[in-house]
Amino acid sequence: MNVIDTWLIASLSKVAVHSQGFTPVAEAVVNAYLPKGVVLVALLWWVWFRPERAEGPDGEAARRHHRELVVIAVASGLIALAAGRLLAHYLPFRLRPMYEPALRPFFPEANVDEPVLRTWSAFPSDHAMLWCSIAMGIFLASRPAGIYALLHAMVLIGLPRIYLGLHYPTDVLAGVRRSASASQP
Repeated sequence: MNVIDTWLIASLSKVAVHSQGFTPVAEAVVNAYLPKGVVLVALLWWVWFRPERAEGPDGEAARRHHRELVVIAVASGLIALAAGRLLAHYLPFRLRPMYEPALRPFFPEANVDEPVLRTWSAFPSDHAMLWCSIAMGIFLASRPAGIYALLHAMVLIGLPRIYLGLHYPTDVLAGVRRSASASQP
């Protein structure tokens, strides 16, 4: 385990491990697909259908540009997801921290409904790759909405996965980094 993973896991464990209130919330967020993706998909719809202030050719060009960004965001998200699965398959296998005996005391007992976790490599986080690609597309179309989307992806998608031991922090950071480079038009 590298220095970043060691420091972040130790910091998180000091703050929140075994919290009676936070652990069920983190489990619910990880197990529920609706809060993770629907908000970002709704923001994509907003970017696609939002009215432009300018009328005429300028407004139509802006609408077209925003719609192109939505298509790019969705395509880059799917490409990032496929790349993440390929990387996880072909890179050396990395056991998830929740199954690592030496790290087990740092994580709460999680009730996560993902049966394939033992056999899928933790590196990189495909959740981070997919949703950060979508968030970056939203950011390129609208900075305020994009900042919210990126925070949403990090706080509601990445952080609970680190907290419960589904990923090392660098798994999520690698997913974020890979998705940010894939989303650049």
